[in-house]
Amino acid sequence: MLDAPDPMYRAGVVSLLRPRPGITLVDDTAGPTVDAQVALIVRDAVEEATLRVLREIKYTSTARSVLVVADVDEAELIDAAECGIAGLARRADATPDRLVQAITTAARGDGYLPDDLVNGVLEAFSCLRARLPGPVEQRLTELSDREVDVLRCLASGLGTAETAQKVSATPNAPSRTSSTACRPGCS
Repeated sequence: MLDAPDPMYRAGVVSLLRPRPGITLVDDTAGPTVDAQVALIVRDAVEEATLRVLREIKYTSTARSVLVVADVDEAELIDAAECGIAGLARRADATPDRLVQAITTAARGDGYLPDDLVNGVLEAFSCLRARLPGPVEQRLTELSDREVDVLRCLASGLGTAETAQKVSATPNAPSRTSSTACRPGCS
């Protein structure tokens, strides 16, 4: 499924992908319930409207989302990941081969990210790990069972409202738990 509201982006993606074997484009006007393996979302930036589209696909479809944007920073990547993206490509790097690679990787159930973003995610994880007082398992034992349940739900891709409902908490509890367990910044 192709979701590109800008007619220039839509025409560009269609011209890049239509001749590619193994890729069948389905117009987004069919809606998120269309039987597509991958939803290709093309936007200028990761903003609230983009995140809304990604959430809708995540909760109403079995399609895995691949996001194509002009640029993205690590915080925006995390926001998009929370909305269930399986891949991300920068528009400037979106050659036919890279788009096909991102789409086929997502269709296989794997993830696709530019190398520099992978490195950023790994560095952020390394910083998080360095701030923990001991092995991750030791740190997790310092959390209550409820906090661990909240973190598991969030890690599995559930939103804060779904997580709150699942663990019978207020909607703000998952946010407080995740921010307590994963403080930003790395020294």
